[in-house]
Formats: sequence, structure tokens, C-alpha cells
Amino acid sequence: MPKINFRKVKDGVTVFNDYFEVLHSKKAGGAWASIVFKQGSGKNLLKTPAFSSVRFCKPNPHGGQDAFIFTYKDTNDKHAELKASKEKDGSVRVISEGFYQDEKGKKLSLRFRHTWIYNEWGQVKLSLE
Repeated sequence: MPKINFRKVKDGVTVFNDYFEVLHSKKAGGAWASIVFKQGSGKNLLKTPAFSSVRFCKPNPHGGQDAFIFTYKDTNDKHAELKASKEKDGSVRVISEGFYQDEKGKKLSLRFRHTWIYNEWGQVKLSLE
């Protein structure tokens, strides 16, 4: 059975086994920044980090159909807390916690908490609170 493991790296946490390697990046709120299948091309499958977002729509104060849309992403939090641990059942748990922020770093009071549980055969359970 392929063992799943993790290691802390400069940019975050890498979770890996014989078949894949996933980077959770501190620069991207702890999100997946890279997914590589070792038996495939060996290249990152992601063009950009995977993210969750919150959008607000504010009516145009000058009238008309146009509205202002404000987008806040978890990947904009450059100071999210990122933790990883090996569980008793052999799985790896990765948790990132932080605040949704816009591209300029303005943060909402709305927090996120992502939990990924990697099982030995490649199954990944993800929750967002």
C-alpha cells in the first residue's frame, strides 16, 4: 500500500506518495498551488492556485445597470495559518485558516478554514468552514 506523507517546505506543505505530490502554498492562503502526477508528465496540472471566493455586488451610485462587484479570495491571504499532521490511521491532515481578502489585501471579517484529509490510496476529503 502506498504510504501518504508530508513535508514542510519553504512555500508551505507538500503532501505526497509514490503517485502524486500536492503543494499547499502559504503564498496562496494554504490552497493547492501545485498538483503533480509522478507517473504522468511530472508537470503542475494547475494554471493558478485553486481558490474559494466571496463576492459582493454594490449598485452603481450613479444609476444604470452597471454594478460594482467586489471579490474576496482565500488565496489573497498571504498570512494564513497552515498546519499539517500525520493521523493515527496513516492519513495526512492539512488545515489552512485565514481571512478572505481582496487583491490589495483588504480583508473581510469573514474567516475560512479548509481541511484536507489525504488517505493512503489517493482519496482526498476536503471541507470548507
